[in-house]
Amino acid sequence: MKHIFSLFFALAFAFIPATDAFSDVYAPIQISLVPGLALPFNAKAAGIVVGSIGNVSGRVDLLQAAGVFNIADDLRGIQTAGVFNIADNRDAPLQLAGVFNIAKGVEGLQSAGVFNVSGRVQGAQFAGVFNVADDVDGFQVGLINIADRVKGIQLGLINISSNGVFDISGNWEAATGLARATFKTGNTSVFAEYSLAAPKDELFKYYGNAVVSAGLGTRIGNQKFLYLDLSVSASQALGPDPSQFIDAWHHWNGVEFADILEPWPTVDASLTLNLGGIHLTGGLRADVSLASAPNMPAFLAKGMPYSDTWFGESFTAWTKWYLGVGF
Repeated sequence: MKHIFSLFFALAFAFIPATDAFSDVYAPIQISLVPGLALPFNAKAAGIVVGSIGNVSGRVDLLQAAGVFNIADDLRGIQTAGVFNIADNRDAPLQLAGVFNIAKGVEGLQSAGVFNVSGRVQGAQFAGVFNVADDVDGFQVGLINIADRVKGIQLGLINISSNGVFDISGNWEAATGLARATFKTGNTSVFAEYSLAAPKDELFKYYGNAVVSAGLGTRIGNQKFLYLDLSVSASQALGPDPSQFIDAWHHWNGVEFADILEPWPTVDASLTLNLGGIHLTGGLRADVSLASAPNMPAFLAKGMPYSDTWFGESFTAWTKWYLGVGF
C-alpha cells in the first residue's frame, strides 16, 4: 500500500505544472469526505481525487475515482465511478462508469454499461444500450448509436446520423433464380450489411440452398440522389438441416460452429437511384470459390466466370447481375 501511494504522488507531480504543485489552491491528492466536502478544503484543483461516495471537483489532472459518481469542471485525466461521471470541459479524455457518462466533448474514450452522452467525440463511445454525440471521428459501439455526422464506424442494431445508412431492400438475381432481402445499417463511411437469399418459389418455406451473408461496405456519392455501394461479405449456405446451427450455438450434441461453418467470399457493387424515398438498384454480385476452401455451392456457379491466382490463392469468381427496389 505504501508503494501504491508513492506511485500516485509521483504520477500527480509528473502530470501537473510545477507552479500548481506548490499553490495553496492545488492538492496533489484530495480525499472526498462527502460529495462537495473534501480534504484539503481550499483546493480548487487536484492531481488525484478519490471518494467512497462521490466527488465534486474543479480541475482534475490525473484521476477522479468514486464508488457512485464524479463531477468535474475540467477533466484532464480519468473519471471512473460505479454509477456515473459528468465532465463540463470540452475534451474529456477518459470516462468509465457502470451506468452513464456525460461530457461536452471527448478526446479519447467513453465507456458505460447503459449510455454515453457527449458533444464532439474524437475517439470511441462504448455502451451497453445507446450512445449520443454530435460529430464522431472514430467509433460508436452500442445497441443504439445516434450522432450528427460520423466519420468512422457505428456498430449497433440501430445507427442514426445525418450521413447514416439504414436501408431495407429486395433484389432478384436472374442467373441463379435467387430472391434476396438485404438490410444495411451504419453510415456512408462504413456500414454493416446482412442478407438472406432463397429461390423465389420457396420464399416462405425452408430450402436447403438458402444463403445468409454478413459483411461491411462503404457508400460513394449523394445518397439523396445517386450513389454506389461497395461491400465484401462472408456467405454461408444454410443446408438441409438448420437445427445444426442451434446445436452449435448451445454446444449441443457435440456440435461446434467450427464444424458447420463453410463460408465463401462475396463481393457486391450496386448503383442506386433515390426517387423520393423509393430506391431503384442495379448491381453485380460475385461469389468466389477458393481453391483452398471450395465451400461455394455448385448452384451459384453461374454467370460470368473469372479465374486467377492472387497472393498464392487460386480462385474462380462467378459474377451475376441483379435488380432490386428498396427504401
